[in-house]
Amino acid sequence: MDCKLPGNLKAGFSEDGRLLQVEYALKAVEREDITAVALKTINCAVVATQKLCLGKHVVPESTTNLFHLGNFIGCCMVGRMGDAQHQMKQAKQIAYMFRCDYGYGIPVDVLCHRVANICQVYTQNSLVRVLACSMILIAYDEETGPTVYKTDPSANCSGFKACAVGTNSVEATKYLEQNYRGNLSQDRAIQLAIDCLSHVRCNGRQSETIQVGVVNKADHNFRILTDREIEDSLANVN
Repeated sequence: MDCKLPGNLKAGFSEDGRLLQVEYALKAVEREDITAVALKTINCAVVATQKLCLGKHVVPESTTNLFHLGNFIGCCMVGRMGDAQHQMKQAKQIAYMFRCDYGYGIPVDVLCHRVANICQVYTQNSLVRVLACSMILIAYDEETGPTVYKTDPSANCSGFKACAVGTNSVEATKYLEQNYRGNLSQDRAIQLAIDCLSHVRCNGRQSETIQVGVVNKADHNFRILTDREIEDSLANVN
């Protein structure tokens, strides 16, 4: 039987249609009204983002953009949270299978590249929708030190000294280019990430409006800082 597709679906099976899906996914990430900033210094890596506010009756602790991928890798997801949760499950499965096969935790660059490879399949397969989410991974590698990696719906995967994703990411990137220094202390790195968010979001520097995750040389475990720890870090700088 000859099955004809509607005209609005034919583009999805062409190269132009798949490119259009990627563009829509990238725009969807920007329109979620969430910005995330990550940077690394000599001894630490920091990621900062806004706290999600879904309503006054929602428990704040149940909504977050920061997640643990094991003990040592921190993950920040920006975009459609349904897609983000699916991509996180894929990343956790990759990390679990790597540990089963090799007996040690997966390096953050390997994990990011494997997630990007899956995204690349989505951009080439017309029967699978491109995921509208971007992923930032931070970790402390024993060989290379603090690391920051990012992947997005276009399957681009790169390591960064500092990066930004989401709403106003272009402005945030320019701010980081002007103010980033590689020899910052952890407290100053946290301050720079928060200042960058406040610069592009105009939401001030209150600890109640942001989330910060860190890994450092002294403690390789990824930690999401409490409001009090964020305030103490800002006070130490000031």
